[in-house]
Amino acid sequence: MLRFRSIQMQILLSFLALLITVQCILFYSVYQSNFQAGQEQTQLRLNTARAVLQNQLEERRKFLSDFALTVAKDFGLKQAFSEDAQKFAAALNNHRQRIDADLTLALDKEGNLMTKLIYDKATRETHPEQSTSLLNHGLTRLSSHEQQIFHQSDNTIYQTILVPLKSDTQIIAWIGFGFALDTELARHLALLTGMNVDLAYYHRRSVPPVTPDNTWLLFATSNTQLPAKINHSEHFRPLIEADNPDYVSTWRPVGTMDNKTIVAVLYDSRDDLLATFTKRWFHILLVVVGTFGFSIIAAYKLSKNIAQPLRIFAAKTKQVAQGTCQPILTVNRRDELGVLANEFNLMNCAIAERQQALNFLAYHSDLTHLPNKKKLSEDIDSRIQAGEGPFCLIRFRLAEFIDLNYSLGIDTGDELQIATANMLLRSDQNAQFYQLESAEFAALVPLTESTVSHQPVHLISDNDEVRCHLQHISVTVHRISGFCYYPKHGNTARELVHNAGIALQEALKLNMPSVEFATRMADQAISRVKLINDLSEAIRSSQLALFYQPKLNLKTKQIDKAEALVRWHHPSRGMISPDEFIHIAETTGQINALTDWVLHAAMSQVAQWRQQGINLNVAVNISAINLKQAGFAQKITALFEQYGLPIDAISLEITESTLADDPEYALSVLRHLSEQGLAISIDDYGTGYSSLSQLKNLPASELKIDKAFILNVAENMQDQHIALSTIRLAHQFRLQTVAEGVETQEAIDWLAQHGCEYAQGYHISRPVPADELAVFIRQQNKTFT
Repeated sequence: MLRFRSIQMQILLSFLALLITVQCILFYSVYQSNFQAGQEQTQLRLNTARAVLQNQLEERRKFLSDFALTVAKDFGLKQAFSEDAQKFAAALNNHRQRIDADLTLALDKEGNLMTKLIYDKATRETHPEQSTSLLNHGLTRLSSHEQQIFHQSDNTIYQTILVPLKSDTQIIAWIGFGFALDTELARHLALLTGMNVDLAYYHRRSVPPVTPDNTWLLFATSNTQLPAKINHSEHFRPLIEADNPDYVSTWRPVGTMDNKTIVAVLYDSRDDLLATFTKRWFHILLVVVGTFGFSIIAAYKLSKNIAQPLRIFAAKTKQVAQGTCQPILTVNRRDELGVLANEFNLMNCAIAERQQALNFLAYHSDLTHLPNKKKLSEDIDSRIQAGEGPFCLIRFRLAEFIDLNYSLGIDTGDELQIATANMLLRSDQNAQFYQLESAEFAALVPLTESTVSHQPVHLISDNDEVRCHLQHISVTVHRISGFCYYPKHGNTARELVHNAGIALQEALKLNMPSVEFATRMADQAISRVKLINDLSEAIRSSQLALFYQPKLNLKTKQIDKAEALVRWHHPSRGMISPDEFIHIAETTGQINALTDWVLHAAMSQVAQWRQQGINLNVAVNISAINLKQAGFAQKITALFEQYGLPIDAISLEITESTLADDPEYALSVLRHLSEQGLAISIDDYGTGYSSLSQLKNLPASELKIDKAFILNVAENMQDQHIALSTIRLAHQFRLQTVAEGVETQEAIDWLAQHGCEYAQGYHISRPVPADELAVFIRQQNKTFT
């Protein structure tokens, strides 16, 4: 069944619409032409019939006139008129017989009837008649010339010609001959005109004379189908109406008689008259219907012939789009459809080649041609579904890749990837290797009963250092790996790839060559993700709080400084140590927002204390990322103005590792702040990246000795040497010193004895909230005094 929107249906409907339009135009044109021809033919028939009728009546009149004039010249007739009436009548009758006239008559010169002979066609006899009723009207109009009169006798109307009978120039009498206006005449006229002829008269009572309101009398007709008793007026009504749909008719006055008008009406049935045209119209209709039906069949065949290949193209194209097969079209045509089929096959082959290439690229690295992460997942699922036994999944990363790629260029990074792929393919034929990222690879190692208890990570760990030549430079690359086992560590590809990645992250974190996945690692990873999400909300809400650990001035024995330490009170996990979330903030880009919060909170609190009479310098820790923030120094200055604090109310603590990434820019920011009068303190000196060159360049005013050297400084001689040398070094650079991690009075005494300016630790106070610190300061300052 054809669908309405199909191409075949559209072609078929287009052909049919065109065909119907053309045939309607032709049909209308033929109809108009045929209708006009019918009208013209009808009018021609009417005009011809009128002409024939008029000609016949005129010929009868002329014939009667010529004959009467000839008879009037007959000397014998004139002699008989003067001798004897009977002899005169017999002579007239003889002349009547010569033309087979229906009536002959003679009048004296005054117009009185002398002789009237009527021929009876039924009895074939001639008999005289004495009635003068129809002559009286004519007597008043007699003249010296011939004239035509109509008179009625015994229900028969006669067309009569009267001529004068003269003796010399004197009229001695009138003679006349006439023919009857009867059925015989009507039939003769009908035969000549081809139409029905009615002879009738009506009484003249209105103008125009021929109207349906006149009283009509039919006295002769050629129509044999008329009933014997007929309403004459009803019979003539449709014949004389204009635009009658049933009849075609015309009429002509024949003459007058008394106050009556004699007319001849010619008419015929419109259907009979147009029968030829109707038959022709029927033939035309048959031709139209026949050609229309034939055209529908032809249009259907043509549309099918055009649409069939297109449907095949559509079906094949759909198969290509779905990727179910690579169909080949076979169309035995040399037209455009054949060319289209050939081009389709060429396109299909090109698509197949490109699809094959795309499929390869979708599952392989375009550089090393090793299978990629997507292929790894599918291979793992396939092995699990096929029940091929346990296996080990190893993910490893090239530790120096990023440095080499950025320092030596991208080409070097590409060479390193290719060299690593070649090395892997040579290492163990039993393992399948994959490239997950530029610097990360994976190995899928099937396990047997003999190897299931051994770690197949030897594929990596046995060659954790690889030397290769890149850009004519010999470099050493270390590989760090994490691995997991199926089914021990997971039952799906997603789990195993994820768990091996967690093990790899753990190895990178611990700086170990290889780490096996453990469940706790997943828990830690989940916990870390949750902390990342929760930290952003904690900064915006009231979950964070500042605790303050006081610093004791060892000279004045007063507490005039403190360090602000941020604490996170998690809604479900309780208090979270800064060691857990500070690193998260730095690695996830939230450290700037966290530092902004700490600065606002610390300055707001210091402003409140100053209103209470507590003048305390508070140190705030900042990160290396903070120093990279655009406009950081201006932000600090604006905060002092916002809270109305002097520049010595806040100090900043940094570690020397802060300067490791971009020391020049960090130093420029710190110098700008120092020039504004802001105190800078070097935190955790003696560990990490501590160096004398950094100490020389830093615009610091304070040096904090790491607690690792202070915890046992009262008893441990080595710690004493390190602490003492640090104090002396700081003083050489005109820096004050702060000892962290003071937990005994002996440590305080030793530090005070050797010139340390400040002490900070649990022996003095743990970090406490702001309100507790205010109370503590008032009490402890009295105690230390």
